[in-house]
Amino acid sequence: MIRYDGCSDIQPEKNSISLIQVGCLDPELFTKMHAGLQSFVNFVSGEAKKPTVTTGFLSEPYFPVRKYSEWETAYSSLLSNADLGPITIGITSQGFWETTPKPRFIFCSVVGPGAAALSLYRFQRMNTNRLARIQKEVIKGLGMALGIGHCNDPSCIQSFHWHDKDFDRNTGVCESCVRTIKDRFRQCFDDKTGREHKYCRQNNEVVR
Repeated sequence: MIRYDGCSDIQPEKNSISLIQVGCLDPELFTKMHAGLQSFVNFVSGEAKKPTVTTGFLSEPYFPVRKYSEWETAYSSLLSNADLGPITIGITSQGFWETTPKPRFIFCSVVGPGAAALSLYRFQRMNTNRLARIQKEVIKGLGMALGIGHCNDPSCIQSFHWHDKDFDRNTGVCESCVRTIKDRFRQCFDDKTGREHKYCRQNNEVVR
């Protein structure tokens, strides 16, 4: 549980994925994101021990200029200093801008080892399929935090999302990505040798 001053009350359980609200969000929407992510984790885990998706709150950092490089640095510091579980996904309503390869507000990105941050800025401006698209991006954020890059299958949620309608091509997570996620879960949560951070604490390549 995370206090509203941004400090951790208790250490998160080893077998937990932290879904963190950064700043003020619609509580009903955040609840749905949490339920959707836990359902996906349960599905992927199958008969194995299922990681718990825990939720918390952190104060939103202030950005004088909303550039991606500043967002990455600030959120990397914010999530790492909170000392959460081995996998953390931060959710914010702030929009963050990048200019390469083309100017755009980004959806989600890796911001540190085992950590991804997702911006709801573009989703809030969508007129159709908003919730379904958000839920897909939360799942993708989990994969990104686990060090999984973009999938070449456009029907897979882990594929690259450039335009709004790219989400609508996703019918689920492909078998190859599901196998990789299962393997990363084992490395992060079930490794009895103490190397549970093999994938979650490495320096992940930035994908967004």
